[in-house]
Amino acid sequence: MQKLPAVILAAGQGKRLRPYTDKIPKVLVMIHGKPLLDYVLSGLIQVGIRDFFIVTGYKATLVENWIQHDFLSAAYVIFGNKINPITDPLTFHFIRQKEINGTGGATLLVEKSLKDLGFSSFLLTYGDLLVSKSVFLRLYHTYQQDHNPFYLVGNPTEDPSAGAAIYYEGDTILNFIEKPNSKAPKTDLNNSGIYIFDQIIFGLLKESKPTIRGEIELTEPIIRIIKEKYFTVKLIKMHENELWCDVGTIESLDKMKKNVFWLSQL
Repeated sequence: MQKLPAVILAAGQGKRLRPYTDKIPKVLVMIHGKPLLDYVLSGLIQVGIRDFFIVTGYKATLVENWIQHDFLSAAYVIFGNKINPITDPLTFHFIRQKEINGTGGATLLVEKSLKDLGFSSFLLTYGDLLVSKSVFLRLYHTYQQDHNPFYLVGNPTEDPSAGAAIYYEGDTILNFIEKPNSKAPKTDLNNSGIYIFDQIIFGLLKESKPTIRGEIELTEPIIRIIKEKYFTVKLIKMHENELWCDVGTIESLDKMKKNVFWLSQL
């Protein structure tokens, strides 16, 4: 199997999660006894990922110290039957995003580190995004089977206007529209925020024009790839019963705190 690292974007302040994030970054907000980032890392470890590139920003030292001193030691105990600290170690690389210039800007920061270590592709997700382990597993194994350069995970939705609508046929994405208006074609999938990218993404991100707010959007080169047919972007479609939750607001956090049914999926 080809080694596939994970890039986790964890630089955000979490303004919509205040007051929880007044003193800690949002990826360390506790839910059922664990920081959000713990669930993300554990899910990826369980499917076979061992190399992690964490983009930090707001209160970066807290994230880095928690991983190095708390998470790592516990992970070798919890996953002791799957990972060996000598022959199969977990490696973490921290990259700080000093200028908060969008998800695309954060992704560009890992280019040199990935290339220096010889990684040609990488999985990307967010440190506050909770999904079923089965989603990571399906994405990881599909990549290992056909090594397509680009994959995007689609999340079932009844209202695609709330996010980025995905239009597809079979396992191929035909179009991708950010926050479509009421006249846009209907679809049942939104962008989940989980991807596998080839290194080609970096060149396309550098060519992307920043938004009015000075941010480089990660989705812009994906839309360009699809429209100009540079490559085929493959779809991994989530099932209705699989968990997806962007824990970015007080409402979403409270919802996840009020029940525990979803924990079994992680």
